[in-house]
Amino acid sequence: MLVFEFIESHVLVSPNMSNELTIEMIEIPGGEFYMGSAHRPVYLKSYKIAKYSVTNAQFKTFRDSLSSWQRSTIAIPKTWEGERIPAGKEHHPVVLVNWYEANSFAQWLNLRLPTEVEWEKAARGGIFLDGDEYQQNKNPNPQRVYPWGNEFSSAKCNTLESGRKEVVAVEEFREGQSPYGVMQLSGNVWEWCSTLFETESDDLSTYGARVLRGGAWDVDASKATCSYRYRHNMEYRLASVGFRCAQDVY
Repeated sequence: MLVFEFIESHVLVSPNMSNELTIEMIEIPGGEFYMGSAHRPVYLKSYKIAKYSVTNAQFKTFRDSLSSWQRSTIAIPKTWEGERIPAGKEHHPVVLVNWYEANSFAQWLNLRLPTEVEWEKAARGGIFLDGDEYQQNKNPNPQRVYPWGNEFSSAKCNTLESGRKEVVAVEEFREGQSPYGVMQLSGNVWEWCSTLFETESDDLSTYGARVLRGGAWDVDASKATCSYRYRHNMEYRLASVGFRCAQDVY
């Protein structure tokens, strides 16, 4: 069951100037890929995306770094035991974080949330996996349904079919990684994108329902494909929603 909480405030935080926390990033080469169920060719320049969803431990490092008034606007996830992460859950994706809080975390690390298009290319792979500039490594399945291929496997992602019935650590289900080695883009937790669902704009200043991608532990395989679109309002916190970060390449 989806659990949400409505809030009315958010906060911008200063970039992290220390080296206390790093996010493992994977570069996605520039080039075309096939977008959506219609397999529309879309060109993207090079960018980076996090290999894993943001974890409880990483989010705690962020929250602990804030001033007291900033912490008052970044809610403690309700899956925690007060200020403490439950034992053994440090490497689970943080959930019950709204879009504003996810965006603030990314900005704190001088990163950002991925666009919907970036998220999907990371899951499906470009027409050439080494990018249009080289075209030596052709994607064997550029219209794949899931990050690993066309056939669903409950051994490769955490959806209802896996029987786990809860969020699991970000390192699990390695066989379900994308062609670029990005983990858990299918199942475990939905992930916030920067994109507005209705207009497909990436304007961060506009209010509206934002795109969620990837499916989660509490939905079935049909919602965990590379192209399935979902959404929620920016202020909602859900027990099956987390996020990962992205970065421009200059």
